[in-house]
Amino acid sequence: MGCGSSKSPDEPLLEEFPVYDTEDGYPPPRPPANRKEECFDSRKYTDIDSNAIKAVASPQSTYDSLLGEITRGCTTDLQKLRAVYMWLAVQKIESESYPKIYDNSTPRGYMKNIKHKNGTYTDFFTLLCRAARLPCVIVRGKGKSLDYEVGDQDFTNLNSRWTAVYVDGSWRLVHPLWSFRAVAGFSKGNWILIEDEGQAVNRKESESSGHDVTGLNEFYFLTDPDEFIYICRPDKDPWQLLAQPWSMDKYINIPYCHPLFFQFGLKHDEDLKCILKSQKGKCWIDIMHSENVDPTFKYELFYNENESRRQAPTDKRLDKFVAYNNEVDSKGVVIRFPIEGVFKIVFKGLCEFKLECDEIGETVDEFPNNPEFGYGQGTTAKKKGINSANPTNGFISCERSERKTFSLNVDDPAKVTTTLKSGDNKIDFSDHVTQDISGNRVNIDVMMPDNPDVTDCVLQILVASKPALNYLLSTDKIVNESNEKEDPVRDSLIKATRGTDIDNLQRAINQFESEGLEDKGDLTRANARLQELIEDQNASRTDEALDRRIRDRLKLATEESDIDELEEAINEFIANRLEDRGDLTDAKQRLLDLYTSALQISTAERKLSTLENIVEQAKNSRVCGSLEHSQVMLDAERTLRQLRRLQKYLSGILAMKQTTVSEITSYKRPKQCIHDVMKATYLLLGEKDKALNRWEHIQGLTRRLGKESLIRRIKQFDVINLRLPVANKSDGLLGLYDQMVVRENSAGAGTFYNWSHNMIQEVKDGDS
Repeated sequence: MGCGSSKSPDEPLLEEFPVYDTEDGYPPPRPPANRKEECFDSRKYTDIDSNAIKAVASPQSTYDSLLGEITRGCTTDLQKLRAVYMWLAVQKIESESYPKIYDNSTPRGYMKNIKHKNGTYTDFFTLLCRAARLPCVIVRGKGKSLDYEVGDQDFTNLNSRWTAVYVDGSWRLVHPLWSFRAVAGFSKGNWILIEDEGQAVNRKESESSGHDVTGLNEFYFLTDPDEFIYICRPDKDPWQLLAQPWSMDKYINIPYCHPLFFQFGLKHDEDLKCILKSQKGKCWIDIMHSENVDPTFKYELFYNENESRRQAPTDKRLDKFVAYNNEVDSKGVVIRFPIEGVFKIVFKGLCEFKLECDEIGETVDEFPNNPEFGYGQGTTAKKKGINSANPTNGFISCERSERKTFSLNVDDPAKVTTTLKSGDNKIDFSDHVTQDISGNRVNIDVMMPDNPDVTDCVLQILVASKPALNYLLSTDKIVNESNEKEDPVRDSLIKATRGTDIDNLQRAINQFESEGLEDKGDLTRANARLQELIEDQNASRTDEALDRRIRDRLKLATEESDIDELEEAINEFIANRLEDRGDLTDAKQRLLDLYTSALQISTAERKLSTLENIVEQAKNSRVCGSLEHSQVMLDAERTLRQLRRLQKYLSGILAMKQTTVSEITSYKRPKQCIHDVMKATYLLLGEKDKALNRWEHIQGLTRRLGKESLIRRIKQFDVINLRLPVANKSDGLLGLYDQMVVRENSAGAGTFYNWSHNMIQEVKDGDS
């Protein structure tokens, strides 16, 4: 009878330690005041890092004592946060042993729980931050984790948790788990690698759960919200920390970008999606970057037989269906599909796209081998002494026998030579090229061969016999002609939208509309900007239609009982600076009444999650000042604190295994301390005193299952229904024993002792 010993150094395992998502008194979520690069430079934190990683969490360490070591020498919140982050980064939690660690409320106790999957890095990081007096919120939402496949539309099971930490007046995002732990080699086995950098592969991925990798990924430390949102989206929009939050639809369909994408400063067109539909058997992808960086785009092309509903052909090689364009400030590819189906292109370490081809084009010829630096001029041209070139795009669509002229300035024109060869490199068409030199300018005239068997030709411009510029001439329309046609007009509209000239913007809008171009959001933004400029110019004039719509919405919302709609209507009214004609005052009073009623109802119902939500919402509302010290808010907060305590007390019970309860019922003649503890527990649950004197009766109660089971009854128990005389009688039984003595005789009885004692204290504290 009692607890047996175990050879495992980590025994006994500890109960889960509850960590709440937020705490009272935190500032509301708002976008940070500046970007990560403006407030943090890791090179200035080497001393902080060095000191932090030396700190040791001993078995005797409390959170306060450990944080004293970790943050020694720190004078700012950001320094403290960095110290906590780096200390946790170097901890080998899963490989350590935790002998004689019995308290889950200590750092070592929580580390033990993480090792045994009863705790998380996010919760531990939160506890450490709060111990360092840094407000830290656990944010729940969706994350593009290892189970995510580019193009996935179902995010039901793609849940993630991270943190927002308040430092130096701003909320900053930190994803602790993804900072310190990753999984490599994970694969669902859905794809066949058909091409790797122009080489045919035809290798099916094997299904694999991957393996854990430890390391430090600092992208997830103080991540800028406009980059973090590509990977993780909070369930609650304010915690996006964006001025204009993303919808779930936008998050799902945005390109799948990896951390390196942002670290290289890459950007994509705002209309680009993660799933691209082919146009006449081709897809185009363009990525922009600064002229100061020149990232290398190494790619892999995959094919999905299941989604394509057809096997990859085995009678021909599937390679060289990607052509790579390299410009000074952008990189791009065109994919020419050999077959219909579902593909995936992965730019290694940067980004991924799902490609859907419903119809192949007029040609399925392989592209020529991509030159070393791709097509176009890139930065290579500058290194070769070429100051300018036209065109800069390396993809040229042309008809057979059509002439193209390339003009460029070069330091030594005599060193410029050219070659023109067919795509398969079998035919030399260099005689179709002529050069004319005038000073430092070289004019190169090229005629596309009139050969029905030739689709692609490669024009290579060399300086001193070394490649400097490459152009892919094709009769297959490899340039995205719709974009090419629209760009000048669209660019003019975008530039005019950024300016302040009303007449110029109006002309750009008129031209855009007369061309009948598709509104991809730029026309909408232009019209909004035009309206804004007109309003600024005519500040004294009021838009009566807008005024009437906003006032009508506020009036209707005031008559209804929808808190969210009324809050939004008030916010819109105030944002537009409309005069309060009594309607705003009435709306605020109605909002105050609705919150008061909601708080009263939720307090009476005593449901933790519901009460947490309404209290948080009320504290961030337009009437928070009136609610802050009201009796209804004080009652709600008092009840909320009690419910959180009760939830904390309940965690030990919920963590119990049925075998532990069964152990208690197996005792034929238990020690008196066990009998009295169980009697005290059942007294609190409403059982009669005399019947509980018989151990057989307690055994019968404990063996009950379903709604009558002991754990279910405790879970549904509300201390508000417990009367003081019953609590005193139960307390008299518990007072005969020390909790440690009870736990030594029975771990289960020790857990019930702890719960009963806490319930009794709740009643006594409330009565006093």
